[in-house]
Amino acid sequence: GEIGPYFPTSCGVRQGDPFPPFLFNMVVDALASILDKAKAAGHILGITPHLVEGGGVSLLQYADDTIIMVQGSAPEISNLKFLLLCFQHLSGLRINFDKSEVMIMGYSPDESQSIANRLNCRLGTFPTTYLGVPISDSRLTVADLRPSVLKL
Repeated sequence: GEIGPYFPTSCGVRQGDPFPPFLFNMVVDALASILDKAKAAGHILGITPHLVEGGGVSLLQYADDTIIMVQGSAPEISNLKFLLLCFQHLSGLRINFDKSEVMIMGYSPDESQSIANRLNCRLGTFPTTYLGVPISDSRLTVADLRPSVLKL
């Protein structure tokens, strides 16, 4: 019947424990929900909104790799940065903007650098790879795909 002293928690989960990936996926599902609600409210617009119902594609995730895709207007970039900072604060996960890259298509080099600066990310270049698959803003050649085919 009495309130006792505070007791500190220790290390958390052990390395190799199967639960952390599940826990991570549950938390980043919240990021997907936040982005969906922001699209529905008109704060951000995903890519190809004319092809994909609901405001376009804005998020692709595989394990701990995440690609967020939005239009590049100044308000949308500011809204995206705000949403990411809110997610970071609410979830306790730290987004490493120094390790993140922003890939930009259809903007001048000055506009591209401005967008990267607003997001505090490095400006990436094409071609690049995601999950071992080459991605380019132009047609891929057979030579570009050869490393992926040789791994099979």
